[in-house]
Amino acid sequence: MSFIQTKNVFDHITEFKNDICEFLQTRLNLETSVRSRMLLTYSLNWHKKSVEEVEEFGKRLDGQLLETWIQFRPECLYKSFDDYLPPIKSFFDSDQIIDANIEWNKHVITLYEDVHEATQSQLLKEAFSLLKAKELTLRNEMVNCIQEFQQIL
Repeated sequence: MSFIQTKNVFDHITEFKNDICEFLQTRLNLETSVRSRMLLTYSLNWHKKSVEEVEEFGKRLDGQLLETWIQFRPECLYKSFDDYLPPIKSFFDSDQIIDANIEWNKHVITLYEDVHEATQSQLLKEAFSLLKAKELTLRNEMVNCIQEFQQIL
């Protein structure tokens, strides 16, 4: 079994979320549909906010917790962002935007759950439970807002 430090998990999540932002910005620059542009802009802003929250949370954690070794290395850390991209047509319709966001969110939530299960530290268990709850809340807000956009447009 492999080992990983908590800080490496935070680095992966931050990098993953930054990759999402970069991808969404690229798609936004290519998109011509007003509806898709609006959804992409909202998704991009949502993911930027999410990156900031993860970074801030990591900064608030005790240095010793970030240095804590966990006896596990989740398979998802071996994958690249591209492994989480849904099949994408030349255009990015609203359903694909929603589906992609949900898939990306599932990846992060699964990682939080895996770390929660693998760690022996009660403080880390609590931290990753809190992160999971925040991610679920943000996802629900995002999906609700996107659905409202779809009804308006």
